[in-house]
Amino acid sequence: MKKVSGKFKKNLWIITGVLILSLMLNTVLILKINKYSYKIGTETYSYIKQAKLIHESNEQILKDTLYIGSIDSMSALKLYKNYNNLSEAINYLWNEYIYYEDNRRFVILNKNIDTTSLTAIDINYKIQDFLGKLLESEIQNNNKIELSGDIRQDFIEIFNLEKEKVQYYKNFSDKNLNYDEEDKKKYNNKETLLDRCY
Repeated sequence: MKKVSGKFKKNLWIITGVLILSLMLNTVLILKINKYSYKIGTETYSYIKQAKLIHESNEQILKDTLYIGSIDSMSALKLYKNYNNLSEAINYLWNEYIYYEDNRRFVILNKNIDTTSLTAIDINYKIQDFLGKLLESEIQNNNKIELSGDIRQDFIEIFNLEKEKVQYYKNFSDKNLNYDEEDKKKYNNKETLLDRCY
């Protein structure tokens, strides 16, 4: 039987140490990635659910407004606040995505988003600006705004956009957010941005 040399034992210990260290670092890294993915997933689900409910609320307000032919100051203010909350939620998600993009050295995820096109937040700001100007100019003089001419057409366009968004969120939820009832109950018991809308 051959005797193992001291140099070989030393090299074996070094290789074993490096492998154990590598295994420990990989384990820690995987745990951090999983924790980060879970955090992002739950936050994203929460904000998507909130956006879906706000869009449904907006759609109903716009539908009623177009049916009646006028909008009262409370409904206009509620729409304005809802679009503000949507903008805040989308801003938060964008900031999270930017943080993810900046810190994805170790995260091997393949989701890239085109940030150069017109975004939902731009649309929300335009609608919010329109509603803000409408509130300032018209509601100071009246208790409600009659929908006629360009204002009616703008409300029809916003309503059609809301219908598309509601359908988009419904399809997205059905396809990607198939959580079981227990997860939905946990979510529904949390305080959300929607609490500020009502």
